[in-house]
Amino acid sequence: MLLDRLKTETRAAHDRIEADLDLLRPNLSRANYSALLARYQAFFRVWEPAVAEAIGDECFFGPRRKLHLLDQDLEALGVEPLAGAPRVERFATRAQAMGSLYVLEGSTMGGLVIAAHVRRTLGVSGPGARYFENYGRDAAERWRAFRAALAGISTPQTDAAVVAAALQTFEILHRWLAPGKAVAHG
Repeated sequence: MLLDRLKTETRAAHDRIEADLDLLRPNLSRANYSALLARYQAFFRVWEPAVAEAIGDECFFGPRRKLHLLDQDLEALGVEPLAGAPRVERFATRAQAMGSLYVLEGSTMGGLVIAAHVRRTLGVSGPGARYFENYGRDAAERWRAFRAALAGISTPQTDAAVVAAALQTFEILHRWLAPGKAVAHG
């Protein structure tokens, strides 16, 4: 089953980025949090158009867009967007885009935990934490719906492309969000 394969084959990449970003550390500073949001915003600025083009279904992808949330967060925190952005290739197929989207949609459940930590640690909620709050109470239902859509495209031919795109997305995110750590891990 594709979902089991994705979970198994991306576990190490997921664990590595989670550990290296360490967003739940007790001494998370507002400066570090703001800098990370700026890096996320730069990633989404180039990633969202690539995914939207490959998926080709705005009714499906539109509600999953998060760039506007990051724009709101940066404005609320008084942070300027970064001039640069990571390189994100166009997705050749919908399956590749869905594999990449798996990484970002999968992070929404953990985002709620991060949002609660940011609220407690930094006193930031609402504007300034919208990206991590994202779907709020609807997160579990949105994740279930995404998983169903992913299962719906699963074939022996597409599964490898989905998994490869998910792994590539984790790698791009890790290099961009935790650049010093990415070098250390090789």
